[in-house]
Amino acid sequence: MKILVKDLRKHIGHTQELFSSKAGISIRYLQNIERGDHIPSLTILEKIAKAHGVSIKDLIDD
Repeated sequence: MKILVKDLRKHIGHTQELFSSKAGISIRYLQNIERGDHIPSLTILEKIAKAHGVSIKDLIDD
């Protein structure tokens, strides 16, 4: 399973700072997700999805 958070962030043209701020997560946590060092919980994926107008399904590539 691949988390597509970085792909979404780049697609909408946000910096890590702006993207993480809108989602209510720390920039360090976002960086860990983007590097694949951390797999976010469904709660975090939901926060990211809601903040950026996408579904959780859009953030996951099976």
